[in-house]
Amino acid sequence: MNRLTRITAILIQLQSKKVVKAKEIAERFEISLRTVYRDIKTLQDSGVPIGSENGVGYFIVDGYNLPPISLTEEEANSLIIFETFIKNQGDKSLSENFNSLFIKIKATLKNYQKEKVELLSSRTFNFQKDEIIESNWLSDIQHSERYFFKKPNIHHL
Repeated sequence: MNRLTRITAILIQLQSKKVVKAKEIAERFEISLRTVYRDIKTLQDSGVPIGSENGVGYFIVDGYNLPPISLTEEEANSLIIFETFIKNQGDKSLSENFNSLFIKIKATLKNYQKEKVELLSSRTFNFQKDEIIESNWLSDIQHSERYFFKKPNIHHL
């Protein structure tokens, strides 16, 4: 992987989490910590507001928005294949959420990529179970998480 591709991928990784440790970056790209520090410095020098906290990791400063990501043809193809699996697993909320996400992702594609995605989508074979049991289990789990992880109200006397 060339340096420019790696630095771009590091930027995307920083967008994907609240905080990313240098060790995570080094392991993902099979580079030294010193190279991670150089790459982060390059991003900072190019105007990306990356903060850091010793012992915690790197983060993109709140309020900074990056332009939409661009996908490779292979990544877009992976999403098409995944779409067929999602549609047949039975969870309506997961299917609806993926569809919404996929529409947003397709909006970032170039026209020739959109054509290729549609062609692959029309040619993708659908492995389907005999019976699909519809549910909303993912949505139910997500909503229950809100209940279990509410911050307690602490009143001072």
